[in-house]
Amino acid sequence: MARLLVVDDEPRIVRLLTRILVSEGYDVETASTGEEALLTAAAVDVDLVVLDLLLPGIDGHAVLRELLRRDARARVLVLSALGDEEARAQCLAEGAVDYVAKPFAVADLLARVAAQLADVSTDAPPAGRTTA
Repeated sequence: MARLLVVDDEPRIVRLLTRILVSEGYDVETASTGEEALLTAAAVDVDLVVLDLLLPGIDGHAVLRELLRRDARARVLVLSALGDEEARAQCLAEGAVDYVAKPFAVADLLARVAAQLADVSTDAPPAGRTTA
């Protein structure tokens, strides 16, 4: 069973994502701050991080960079209300494997999660990220 870390400071979003992902058979850990996300990611082996950018304390960009500094193969799917092209491009340049803007379609998010986890099972480089 794949383990996901959902990081969002909105309890309603965390509950919704947890319910949806658990119903799809995923094991879900949660965090509501950047600090909590980094601590959880260090303590628990996760296959994919679903990360909001607008977090209290350490913001999502810093969390993304730190997760990838710790493990270059970490897979981070950004899920953010910042849906502009610049935010999307910055996250992908920083190493996110995908970017979904809020509000999001559940079926779209689940398809993107499944695609990233399929890459994990084949030990391929993360989709959306090239290797040099």
